[in-house]
Amino acid sequence: MPVRDSIAWTCLLVGSVQCGNSPFAIEMFHRMKTMEPPNETCFVAMLLACSHQGKVYDGRSYFTSMAFDHGLAATRKHYGCLIDLLGRSGYLEEARDLIAAMPWTADYANWTSFLGACREARDLKNAAFGASEVMGLGSRVAAPNLLLASVLEQERN
Repeated sequence: MPVRDSIAWTCLLVGSVQCGNSPFAIEMFHRMKTMEPPNETCFVAMLLACSHQGKVYDGRSYFTSMAFDHGLAATRKHYGCLIDLLGRSGYLEEARDLIAAMPWTADYANWTSFLGACREARDLKNAAFGASEVMGLGSRVAAPNLLLASVLEQERN
């Protein structure tokens, strides 16, 4: 890269993850840290990269490193990425605990991500809990109901 500033690095990381090249993004992130401090968006990219690769330990490390090593506060997006990572990797109880521990109320996206993970894991108990939480938000969107119905159908078969 001719110009190696935070904008260029962030674009490289996000673009690599979006194009499915998470290993390259992770490699570039570590190279970037030697030249430029990472910003919040860089950490979103790293959490997404870990989610795509099922790297739970690494994802947790990035999440923790944001605050302790770089003084960055986790945003809703960071929490959402970590919920997705935990859920996709089958850590439903930990995802649920993270949702409960967030410094704000979980939103529709958090619960829908959790429900999608419950569907993949065929976990009816957590799916029912997640669906009730989404319905408690007053959303009229059909996706949570469809995800719960999918889990129920899997349970029936």
